[in-house]
Amino acid sequence: MTVNLGLRPLHRIPLKWLGPVLTLGCFMVAPVLACTIFVLTDGARSLFFNNEDWSNTRTRIWFAPAAPGHYGCAYVGFDDGMAQGGFNTKGVAFDWVAGYMEDWPPDPSMKRAPGKPCERMLETCATVEDAIAFYRQYWEPGFSKARILVADSTGASAIIGAGGGKLRVERS
Repeated sequence: MTVNLGLRPLHRIPLKWLGPVLTLGCFMVAPVLACTIFVLTDGARSLFFNNEDWSNTRTRIWFAPAAPGHYGCAYVGFDDGMAQGGFNTKGVAFDWVAGYMEDWPPDPSMKRAPGKPCERMLETCATVEDAIAFYRQYWEPGFSKARILVADSTGASAIIGAGGGKLRVERS
């Protein structure tokens, strides 16, 4: 007895499907460590989404209460204490995307933020434009290996990083 499962022999699959099928097969067996960040806005509200894909499973969330001159913040990251993302009480949110290798030497004309620059940015900025101005003033060592996406409650966003030894800002 022969059972027809509706499968065609491999030699009858169109060649144009071979690339996509093999690519999909590779993604199904290979681990992928890639962060995902996106902003959705409809003019009335804005939503910021991010996830941290990394081999470190010891994730954490911590809070910095508002203080004079500082907004309240919530940060997400790992047990190393470095904020990978976060948001503040003014509606500014950020997340990092690593995987870049940029020439970004320290600039003597730029100030050094106390502690971790991305945390200082979130504590003091109420808009994307404030964040851009912050990074034009304070040197961020992380830009040699990563870029930061910053968004605010209006739906404005920007990707900030380094390129060619200079600060790069891509507004959206």
